[in-house]
Amino acid sequence: MILFTRDEALTEMLQRTASRPVQAVSAFLDLRAMLDSDRVDAVLVDCDGHADGFAALKAVSASQANRQTPCVAITDAQTAKADARDLGGWLVVEKTALWKKPEQIENWLAGVQKRHHKRFSQRMNGAVDSGALMGRQVTLVNISLGGAAFEMQGSGELEPHLTLRLAAHRLRCELIWRESEGRVGVRFLPDQITEADLRQLVGAK
Repeated sequence: MILFTRDEALTEMLQRTASRPVQAVSAFLDLRAMLDSDRVDAVLVDCDGHADGFAALKAVSASQANRQTPCVAITDAQTAKADARDLGGWLVVEKTALWKKPEQIENWLAGVQKRHHKRFSQRMNGAVDSGALMGRQVTLVNISLGGAAFEMQGSGELEPHLTLRLAAHRLRCELIWRESEGRVGVRFLPDQITEADLRQLVGAK
């Protein structure tokens, strides 16, 4: 996960106590470049301890690759929780409370990142239609009732809405994230596939 801060003590504490790697970034332009290039599992923003804290919160929700990434706003009680949430913070934590209980962020992330639908790992060929891009070959990586991940060439050409074609199914989707290596994540629009059709597609019993 990414930590946007200039607070060296906070960085050291989170890197020491977190079970997952914490990459600290202090320059706003560097953060924005990272957000636009690859999907990350979480972004922590030191709102009151950095002059660009508010801009960083907005940048996460505006990022094409990470707009659905959990974002934690860390405050010094100068910023109201409602304001931090309005700017894009999913969770707002006061820094003093974080020092007392540093594991609270990861505990929260573990709950947020639990999948709402069973996801099936499945490699199969398909195609995608998106704006002027028609019939571009893709390779499915995994799929659930809620969405799918696939690999393709030229993922940067995709528009925000697309149609994923798998076997006889035409699944209308919203683009959620894409990585520089060509992996793409989409969310299905409502009522695109039933559980029975999904299990038949992946060969599950």
